[in-house]
Amino acid sequence: MKVSKYVKFLAPMFFCALIQAQTLFTTDFTGTNYDMPTDWNVVSGVVGDSGTNGFYYYNDALRFNGSGNGLALYTGSFDNGYANDGTLDDFTIVSNFFKSNSGTTGIVGRSDVTGENFYTFRINNTTSFELYCFDQSATTYATKIGSANIETPSAYVYPQVWTLVATFEGTTISADLIDNDGLIVASIEVEDSTFSSGYVGVRGQVTSYWDDFTVTAVPEPSTYALLFGLIGLGYVFVRRR
Repeated sequence: MKVSKYVKFLAPMFFCALIQAQTLFTTDFTGTNYDMPTDWNVVSGVVGDSGTNGFYYYNDALRFNGSGNGLALYTGSFDNGYANDGTLDDFTIVSNFFKSNSGTTGIVGRSDVTGENFYTFRINNTTSFELYCFDQSATTYATKIGSANIETPSAYVYPQVWTLVATFEGTTISADLIDNDGLIVASIEVEDSTFSSGYVGVRGQVTSYWDDFTVTAVPEPSTYALLFGLIGLGYVFVRRR
């Protein structure tokens, strides 16, 4: 077998291994109705049950039922050698969600363990996509640092399942909002250095549901270098054929 054939055989395996190694945590929130998912810590609101509003499993989703501010953080372990101790800095969250038409529902990134200081991407009512920074040390606790109108003829309609993809990379904080047809209907990208690391979670002010919640690490520069090195090696052998 020629060396070029080895490269063609091994390069896809290396690439798949690199992508797979970035997955830190994933859940589809499958559990017994009215139980609370393991390793999720409710820092605002309460753990609910069949007779009490709050957070709990419901029909294979995480549900926040009621009104007011509900915030739950994932404080369990991460895979692939990453520590979930508030030091996670560069990462991407992908989560499906649906909600009642009014109020806000979203995800949280770079939160402190108390859930008092954090970033949150959220859909507000049916036509607004927003990024807020909650900072107790600031003059104004909640500051909107990014927003976009939802560009779709129907806006959000309950109970459509939409997807939020948010990336925290250095001072760059960005997200895409994807509707039930798979179309990107709103995007936000800002530069902000208020928080550099923290926990991930979910936040709602109205009845909200989250499903298929995944956290992946943004690749380190060395990972990109290895990937590009493999591509370059393949190119060299192709040129020599």
